[in-house]
Amino acid sequence: MKQKKIIITGASRGIGKEVAIEFAKQGHQLVLLARNEENLSNICNSLKDVNPSVCYKVCDVTDKEQMSEAIDFAIQKMGGIDIALLNAGVAGSGYFENFDSENLKRIFDVNVMGIAYGLELLIPIMKNQGHGIIAGVASLAEARGIPGNAAYCASKSAATFLLEAARIELQKFGIKVLTIKPGFVKSDMTANNTFYMPFLMETKEAAKIIINGIIAGKKYIGFPMPMVFLSWLGKTVPSGIFEFFIKFWGKPINE
Repeated sequence: MKQKKIIITGASRGIGKEVAIEFAKQGHQLVLLARNEENLSNICNSLKDVNPSVCYKVCDVTDKEQMSEAIDFAIQKMGGIDIALLNAGVAGSGYFENFDSENLKRIFDVNVMGIAYGLELLIPIMKNQGHGIIAGVASLAEARGIPGNAAYCASKSAATFLLEAARIELQKFGIKVLTIKPGFVKSDMTANNTFYMPFLMETKEAAKIIINGIIAGKKYIGFPMPMVFLSWLGKTVPSGIFEFFIKFWGKPINE
């Protein structure tokens, strides 16, 4: 790609961090957004000799006002936004015997409203530009309700449908919306999981797949392929069969 103006939410760690580093090496202008200022500062300092046009702003994606200020900051710094990677996300395993609706709300605030606020604020800007890419990170976990991860699955399902409808409606304005659905990727988020995670990927590998997909203009980026197949299978098999097998997968490893 020619040099692009890019913002990334959840850029202080995991996939967001690795995508930021790779885009910076390719020479793009970047504004990194996350809550952890120390991590953001360290990333920018580590890249200053590679790409001095990388900067950051502390931002909580669950706060619409902070998101608005961050996007205004990005426009001031770069003069526009060509690509927005709405990557911020949280997990939170929990079983219904100890169901906590506040935990579900916390997960939805980040995983769904973080994308919703991004869409609301970015669409007018990109409509005015006549172009733009909004890439939202959902998950292959949106296929069905997985025991121990109901809140996370539900939030990623909501994000998937939100992005899908936006893609259809916004293409007439020159705005491309793509949905990113990773499987299990090594990160701080998955490090706390107590259940089996098949086909666990390295973060750098996941970041390269995402960047290549964005460059190629894909509408949907799912990986790794074995998990894409399992996700599809999970959607298509009858509920009785799914529920019989998934109850074993959803159990903690130490049980």
